[in-house]
Amino acid sequence: MKKWLACLFLLLCATVIASTSQFTGEWDNTNAGASDFSKLIISGSGPKLSIKASGSCKTAACDWAPTIGTIYADSIHSNMAGSAQLLVGLFPTNQGEKYLLLKPTGPHRLRGEVLTRYRNSVQNNYVKTYLFTQKNVPKEKGDKKAAADLPLPPPRLVTPKNGKTYYHYPRKTLLKWKPVKGASSYVVEVDCYHCCRYKQWCSTLGHPWLEEKNITNTQFLFEFIGPQTARWRVWAVSASGTDGYKAPWQKFKYRR
Repeated sequence: MKKWLACLFLLLCATVIASTSQFTGEWDNTNAGASDFSKLIISGSGPKLSIKASGSCKTAACDWAPTIGTIYADSIHSNMAGSAQLLVGLFPTNQGEKYLLLKPTGPHRLRGEVLTRYRNSVQNNYVKTYLFTQKNVPKEKGDKKAAADLPLPPPRLVTPKNGKTYYHYPRKTLLKWKPVKGASSYVVEVDCYHCCRYKQWCSTLGHPWLEEKNITNTQFLFEFIGPQTARWRVWAVSASGTDGYKAPWQKFKYRR
């Protein structure tokens, strides 16, 4: 368990130093359709903070039982209030648990990694990346310029939906996603399983099967290689050339 938690910590290994006050407040997920964590309320002080969370269900908001999150600093001797780097909360589920790892990425922004872990070995453990923005923040001079330098949120992927199976030939595939405000272009990555090496994704060998840059609309048409499993993701690029946060991979496959 200790080794596993250490691996979780490395997922948010950027060197931003933050005080505990940068975690407190009300937060909205920039992906409004997130079913697990769409809103957060973080309060308290010291090494442990209260986290109240809710998700977006089809019929109503889904509230999680409040939990106490643990703050991590940059060393054992650090002043916790002034050198907090990471806030971790544990949310039990019926089939396992979700770990919520939060790290400040700039003024009034938190990057969240949600790691879903199952008790059984039938379902795959998985991770999602979100961006949370703080609510009710008073506007100050320079805020507009600072916001322009922050990474844009990930696009919401529309089609193909995760797990989609195709049977047509030729294998012309149309990717679609929702626009991101402030994006000047998009980058698309398509990865392939078995294409570059047996039982491996191409990206694990150093580069995805396909990467297309400077896309100025919200769709991309290409022809896939064969009856294989694939995955795709998109991220936005701002006018200043800053890469935004990458959307989580979504899988699709072709069969004969």
